[in-house]
This record gives sequence, C-alpha cells and structure tokens, in this order.
Amino acid sequence: MARTRQTTPQTKEERLRQKREAERRRYYRLKQDPVGREQLRQKEIAQYLRKKEKEVIKPIEDLSERDRRKRKQWREYSQKYRNKKRQIRMENERLVRRMHEDTPPLSEEERESLPTTPENHQRVSGKRRYATNKRRSRENKYKHELIKKLQLKVQKYKQRYHRLKNIKLNKNDPSSPRGRAIQILDEDKKIVEKKLLFAEVMSDQLKQNYEKINSTKQKQIFRNVTMIFIANYVQEKETTARETR
Repeated sequence: MARTRQTTPQTKEERLRQKREAERRRYYRLKQDPVGREQLRQKEIAQYLRKKEKEVIKPIEDLSERDRRKRKQWREYSQKYRNKKRQIRMENERLVRRMHEDTPPLSEEERESLPTTPENHQRVSGKRRYATNKRRSRENKYKHELIKKLQLKVQKYKQRYHRLKNIKLNKNDPSSPRGRAIQILDEDKKIVEKKLLFAEVMSDQLKQNYEKINSTKQKQIFRNVTMIFIANYVQEKETTARETR
C-alpha cells in the first residue's frame, strides 16, 4: 500500500490546525518525560506568579460577590469536564487493552502498510520546508542581481541622455564655439566665404610673422599677444551675441 503524500496547507485555517496539532504533540511529549513535565510545571507556576503580581489574577477575598459565584461555577464546570475526559481516556485504554488481548501480532507486511508516525511526518515536513526555503532564497538572489543590473543600465542611459542633451544645448548656444560655427554655416554663403577668407588670411599672416622672429623671447611675447587678441575677440563676440538675444 503506497503512502499518501500530505500536501502543504494552503489556507489559514489549515495552517492553524496543523500548528495546534504540532503543539499538542509537543505538549504530550513533555508530559511523558519526567524532566520535561517538571520544567513545564515550574514554568506554569512562574507564569501564575507573574500574573498575580500584575493583578491579572486576583485573590478570592478581593473579588465581588458576582465574580465569586462565577469562579465557583467555573470550578464546578472544569471539574465535570476533567472527570468526563478522564472517563473517556480510561474507557479508550480499556478498549485498547482488550483489542491487544484479542488481536494477534501484526506481520511484517501489515506493519509496513501502517500510516506514518508523527515523527516521520515531521521529518518529511522539515525536508520539504528546507527545500522550499532554499528554492526561495535562490530565486530572491537571482531577483536582486537582476534588479542591480537593471539599475546600472538605467544609470548608464540617464548619463547618455544628459550628455546628448548638453551637446544639443551647446549646438544651439551661440556663445560656444560649436554654436557659433553652426550659426555661421546657417548664414548666407557670401558671408561665410568672407569670414573663412578672413580667418585664413589672419592665420597665414600670423604664421609668416612668427617665422620671421629669431629670438625665443620675442616668439613667446608674440604668442602671448596673439592669445590675448584671440581671447578678446571671442569675448567681444560673446558679448555681442548676448546683447542680440
């Protein structure tokens, strides 16, 4: 006979039911062990004393007449309930003893066909829980790595967008060299030819004058004066462009 596989509970009620059953089994094992039973008793006593200190449990003399009647009634009901449970347990034990006396011992095949014990079920559940946690951990790790890669890509494309945006702004800005060059190219062809011719003439003239100088110090002075002239020219053009805007 094949063993039936117990599925993991899906609803909240099933999980609570299994939790209560596991707690009941744990409590039963503690009651069977003398050391565990004594520890449980000491724990209950300490819990009772703490409640008494916090006045959660009041002594009988501090209760009202109505609360005293309720406590007395509760004690009677509890006593009846415990007696009833004791009778049922004794009757079950009597039936089990009678069945053992009347029933022959089980064979090997019959023993193998018996359902799994709570210990075996707990071991199988633990293995299944470990495998599930391991799978979830692996999935979470993959998701975190994927999110990190996507964040890096987003940052890269943001930087690329800002660079392209700055390049576009520089093209449209007449105060920048690139913007002035584009603005010149957009003007009339004759004006562009004149400006290019002027630039070429100035460049050739500066080169010729520089080659005629023999002294190193005079060459350095010539370079400085030329740079100052170019800087003043650029500054004047930028000022004119701002005023026209």
